[in-house]
Amino acid sequence: MKMPRRRRKLCKVVLTILAAFAIMMSLTGCTSLSSLIRANISGVPYWVYSPKVGLGKDRVSFVGEGRASSSRQAELLAYSSIVDQLSEYLGVPLDQEVYRELSVLGTIQAYDLYVEDSFSRVLDRETTFYVYAVADSSLLEAASSEETIRRNEVSKNVEELVLQGDSYMKDEMFTRGISCYMQAMAASYGQDYIKEEYSYDTLFGDVMDIIGSITVSISSSDPSRARCTVAVTRKSVLLPSKVRNAEVLAMYRAVDMKGDAYDDSFVYITGADGGFVFDCLNFSIVRKGSVEFVLDFESELEVLECTTDPAVAATLRAAVEEKSVRFDYDRAYMLGDIAVAVIEFDSKGYAIGNKDTTDYLCSLLKTDGAEVSPFYADSNLEEDVLYDYSQLKGGADCLLVCRFGQMDVVEFRLGGFAASVEGTATLFDMKSLSTIYSSSVVYASAFGDTAQSAVKASFEKLADVVYSLLKADYV
Repeated sequence: MKMPRRRRKLCKVVLTILAAFAIMMSLTGCTSLSSLIRANISGVPYWVYSPKVGLGKDRVSFVGEGRASSSRQAELLAYSSIVDQLSEYLGVPLDQEVYRELSVLGTIQAYDLYVEDSFSRVLDRETTFYVYAVADSSLLEAASSEETIRRNEVSKNVEELVLQGDSYMKDEMFTRGISCYMQAMAASYGQDYIKEEYSYDTLFGDVMDIIGSITVSISSSDPSRARCTVAVTRKSVLLPSKVRNAEVLAMYRAVDMKGDAYDDSFVYITGADGGFVFDCLNFSIVRKGSVEFVLDFESELEVLECTTDPAVAATLRAAVEEKSVRFDYDRAYMLGDIAVAVIEFDSKGYAIGNKDTTDYLCSLLKTDGAEVSPFYADSNLEEDVLYDYSQLKGGADCLLVCRFGQMDVVEFRLGGFAASVEGTATLFDMKSLSTIYSSSVVYASAFGDTAQSAVKASFEKLADVVYSLLKADYV
């Protein structure tokens, strides 16, 4: 029995539809088909719901969506969405430069990523913007592999720092251990893949506990000489442990040649006994003042302040500063009152009879608080000057006699002069008329617009040298 023509035609249409449906199913799969239908119903391009359709294995797709009252703002939000997806894909945060490149140029060159298509629509005065971008999968995989390598290197670095710190702690070099832990904190900050025992928060707690157990103290002192012994110890179950190789920063005020005060510092390191003797190496330290001793973690704290949580870094700095100790001193003069006589000679060896350098050297000593008086000598030899002053019964405890002579004066073709001088200094005790100090020959040079100004400046430079030599041991 033959099927009616109309029915045969209807069956053929059904078979055609089923064949087309089978072909579509084989090409796109059920999920893709439902996405295509969903996109068609929603009135958006198919790639909004099926971004992988038609892509080869060498490409990776991203769809960004942005909603805002303005079209441009919605577009920028869509670009930002793609950057966020890319960051999650790579496992590393991307900076603003990547976002700027994509939003301005429509591409990210490092990953061969470019915008394939975009679509926008307005509904209830709100713009929705879609961006369809594709990237090179091999470049993304390479970048992801580089991130894995970086993470492994960071993890290894942090672990090595912590283990090194543990070794220092075992050897009772506690501040060295703290330094390693602080460096590990800086390296592990924001790295959530780091082991919990090496994490930023764990290390912060450890460092705070160790700092809290350390004490910096003055074990003995001589304020009249600005000298003291500093001890660094750590609490333990029985007796305090001596902290070896601890770096302690000594901060104090000093005075320059012009009498202006300035801040100076020096780092001391504790010995096997956990202490050191402070005897200032800067002879220009102010006559009366104080020295502050603090554990020296300045470089580590600066790194933490710049690269990690500022509040946590501030807490660490406060904990370190809380351990500082201050030493007040008032240095006594060992020489008493001083009379100063500077005899100047020209290049031929004749005494000039100038008083300027005598007054200048007196001003340097007075700036430091010494009782000083000038003695304008008529004699040229030191012994004669000593005899003349002793006969005058000037009353000073000591007499400083300097003999300064010109060596050479040179004129430059482009203008100006340079002068060089040499000299010696001898310090006498006026009670016994004996020599307290006698310098070797010292030298100085200076420049000036005229020969006379260059010579004067060089004599003053030589007076600076004598002042430093004298101050190092006596003033």
